[in-house]
Amino acid sequence: MLLSGMTDELIYVIENKGYTDFSPCSLGREICKPGKFFGFVMRDYYLIHFIVSGTGVFENPNGKVQVNSGQAFLIRPGESCRYTADENSPWTYMWIGFNGELAKRFDNIPDVFDVDGKIFDEISRTFDMETGAEESLAAILFKLCAELSAIKPKRDYVKRITDFIDINYMRDIRVCDIADMLHIDRKYLARIFKEKKGVSIKQYLTDTRMREAKKLLKDGYRVGETAALVGYSDGFIFSKAYKKYFGTAPKEHKKRGL
Repeated sequence: MLLSGMTDELIYVIENKGYTDFSPCSLGREICKPGKFFGFVMRDYYLIHFIVSGTGVFENPNGKVQVNSGQAFLIRPGESCRYTADENSPWTYMWIGFNGELAKRFDNIPDVFDVDGKIFDEISRTFDMETGAEESLAAILFKLCAELSAIKPKRDYVKRITDFIDINYMRDIRVCDIADMLHIDRKYLARIFKEKKGVSIKQYLTDTRMREAKKLLKDGYRVGETAALVGYSDGFIFSKAYKKYFGTAPKEHKKRGL
């Protein structure tokens, strides 16, 4: 096979051997420059980018996700997407493009997934092969398909958020911080949370704090103590929020033992 490339990009010319199950059609690797952008090109085959080092952002109709070394992102046929290398730590990646009767099995895996580091060595060896590269890549795809079949189709971001809030409601929590923690676009995160829970992330946090505050007041805690224990550094702001939520000031609830 022919091997062509420039300084930072190397492309292996794949021969179409007409394999039925997995038929490799594209192979390459690139050391990306800071901020290098690529996307909005819809393909008729599946394409996986494996991040060897560095980091960047992958965006498709499901949202925007940061992808780091040791991970990979999947682009499906006909899918519009974009991906951009980080400005400070731009990624180096390898990619495999393929189709075939079994390729649709990759529809059921996450857009971004973790990768066994050994696969980088297996793909790298393919670049040095004068013959048999297509067979080697087909074998890699079979192996990868088997390993990924056990992965849940999508990360349950909503459950991760509710679990985080249920445990950390007493801390200073902001929606943007949660989005950064999950490496996902804030607007996308807010949308899928509202769709599933019926309330915003901010409202869920308020609901949790008010529920816990009511319990603490009933158990005998003072208003100032309760405010601090549910994440309010200012007792006045807490009392105002509590009255707005329940229609009754926290002191009144405490007196009545409600």
